[in-house]
Amino acid sequence: MAKSVGGGPETKQRIKELESKLKKTDASLTEAEALMVLRKKVATI
Repeated sequence: MAKSVGGGPETKQRIKELESKLKKTDASLTEAEALMVLRKKVATI
């Protein structure tokens, strides 16, 4: 892999892609957590 010094446009694009992936993973994690909490509430009723 070629290293671009100073963070070229390719690097910035890559960072944006990684950030959006992290946000998507974060959203799905919180969704799963919310589902678990709902299931626990249903189980206690």
